[in-house]
Amino acid sequence: FVISQEQHDLPTAATLVEKLLINGIEVHQAIKRFAANGREYRVGSWVVLMDQPFAPLVKELFEPQHYPDLRESLNGPPILPYDVAGWTLPMQMGIETAAVLQPISADQRGGLKLLEQVAPPAGGIQGAGSVYAISHRENASFKAINEVLSAGGQVGFIASDSPSGQQAGAFVVSGIDRERMSEIARRNAIVGQALPRSPESVISTRKPRVGLYRAWVPIIDEGWTRWILESYGFAPVTLRNGDVQAGHLNERFDAIIIPDSSSRVLLEGFAPGSISGEYAGGLGEAGAEALREFVRRGGTLITFNNASLMAIEALGLPVTNVLADLKNDQFFCSGSLLRVELHDLNHPGLLGMPREPIVMFERGPAFEPKSGFQGVALATYPKDRNPLASGFLLHPERIQGKAAELEVFYGSGRVYLFGFRPQWRGQSHGTYKLVFNAIYDSPSLAKPSSFQKPSESVSSQPESWKAAIARVQSDLVVLLRQNQAFFAARGQQAVEERSKLAAAVDQFEKERIPEVEDAAIELNEAARKKASEYVRQLRRLSADLKTKEFESGLNAEGLSERYRLSAIQQEIVMAPSKPK
Repeated sequence: FVISQEQHDLPTAATLVEKLLINGIEVHQAIKRFAANGREYRVGSWVVLMDQPFAPLVKELFEPQHYPDLRESLNGPPILPYDVAGWTLPMQMGIETAAVLQPISADQRGGLKLLEQVAPPAGGIQGAGSVYAISHRENASFKAINEVLSAGGQVGFIASDSPSGQQAGAFVVSGIDRERMSEIARRNAIVGQALPRSPESVISTRKPRVGLYRAWVPIIDEGWTRWILESYGFAPVTLRNGDVQAGHLNERFDAIIIPDSSSRVLLEGFAPGSISGEYAGGLGEAGAEALREFVRRGGTLITFNNASLMAIEALGLPVTNVLADLKNDQFFCSGSLLRVELHDLNHPGLLGMPREPIVMFERGPAFEPKSGFQGVALATYPKDRNPLASGFLLHPERIQGKAAELEVFYGSGRVYLFGFRPQWRGQSHGTYKLVFNAIYDSPSLAKPSSFQKPSESVSSQPESWKAAIARVQSDLVVLLRQNQAFFAARGQQAVEERSKLAAAVDQFEKERIPEVEDAAIELNEAARKKASEYVRQLRRLSADLKTKEFESGLNAEGLSERYRLSAIQQEIVMAPSKPK
C-alpha cells in the first residue's frame, strides 16, 4: 500500500503512519520517486510492504470489510452481525491509500528507507508580514488557533475567497509575534502564509467556551469526546445534571455537546432507589428547559447519534427520524462506514471538509425535515447509490437521500444534529472538523473583526439605514431600563411600570421597526436579505421585552449581542456591493 503525501490533511496522514508503527507494522518511506500503479509518487511517500509479519493486520486495517449476506434459508432473514462490521482505518481518518497489486521490483525496494519513527510534515511560516493565514483543511489547524487564542492572539475566518489566494474559511491570525507563531506552526506541522495586511471580509472570533454533558450513567462516548477536545485545546467543562438544571448556561458557554446515548438515559438516568440519591435521575424537564433557553438565547447545542433524538424531543424540533420503529429485517447497520455528500462547503459547519467524507454509522438515526423546519441539511446519504463503503448495511434505500447531519435554527441559536458519531472511538479523524466547526459556529463568538480594513467591496450603507439603526440602539437603552424597572417593582408600582413598558414596546413596534424596514429598501440585494433577519430579531426582542425579565447587569450592547443584532449589522456592513 502507498500513502502519498498528496493528502487533504497531511498531518493526519502522518498520524496514521505513527499508529501503524506503534502496532509493529513496518513502514518504508520513498527516498526517490516511487513508481507504481501507472503513476509516480513523490519523495517522502510512505510505503507498506506486505511481505512482513504483520501483513494480515495491514489487510485488516486498510481493506474494506465485506460482511457476507448470510441467509438462514433461501427466503429467510439474513444472519446479522452483532457488532461493528466495518472499520477501515484510512477511510475513518480521511486518508487516501493505494493498493499496489503488482510485485515490487528490487529497483523499487532500493528507493525505500525503513522507518523507525515518523517525522511529522515540516511546519512553519512562509512569506513576510505580521498577519498569518492558515488553511482550514488540517485538523491540527484547530489546535494551533486554540493555542494562539490562549496566548492572547486574535483569530478570524475569511468569509469569502480572497483575491490574494486564501480560500473562504481560512484562519487569519494577528496580534502574535512571528517567532511564537512559527513555533506553534512547527509544533502542529502546519504551514502558515504571512501577509502584509489582513484579507477582506474577516469575521473575528474568540476562544469558545465548551460544555460537555457527563451523565452519572457511564457513557463511553463522553470519554472519547472529552479526550479529543482536550487533545485539540478546547478545554471542555464537565456538566453534570445539576449544572445544566441550574440554568444561566449562556453566561458560561458558547457550545454544549451531548454525547451519544439514548433519550431515556439522558433524561431519566439511574432510577431512584437503584443507587445513592445524589446519582439518581437525569437531565429531566428542568434540564431540558435549561437547554431550550440556552439555544433560544444564542447558544449552540451539538448532539451525537442517538442523543440527537433527545434534542428533537426536548426542543420540539420539526425533524423526523426515518428509521424510527423499523425492525432489524427492515433496516440494520450495527456499525459500518457510509459515504455522505456535503452540499455547501462554504457553510461554517463544513469548512475544510472534502466533498464526500465517510462517517461511522452505528445504530443511529437518519433525518428528514418536517413542515416548519428552518435550517440546513449539511450532509445527506447519496440518493442514487448505496452509501456503504465498508461493513454491512441492510436495506440502504431506507436512508438514501436522507440527512445525516442537520443544522436547525432555534431562537437566536442553533442545534447541530449528528446522525452518527463524528469522533467514533477516537478513530474518525476525517470527521473531527465537523465537531470543531460546529463549536466555532456559535452566534456568541462572531464579532466584527478588529483588523478588518475598509474596502470598496464592503457595502455602502445609506444614511437613512445608519440613522434608523442608531435610533434602534437608542430605543433599546430605554426599553431595557423600562423592562428592568417593571420586574423590580412590586404591588401597584408594578402595575404602573407594566403599563409604561407595554406602551413603549408598542410604540417601538409601530414606529421604529417599520422605519428600519423602509430604510432597508435602499440597501443592496445581499444586505437586504440580512436586514430581513435583523427585523425578525427585532420583533422577537420586542416580544420578549414585554414578558421576559432581563438581568439588571445587562446593558443595551449586551442585549444586541444576545439577539445577534450586532452580528447581523456587521454582516450587512460586509455584504458585497452589487448593482441593484
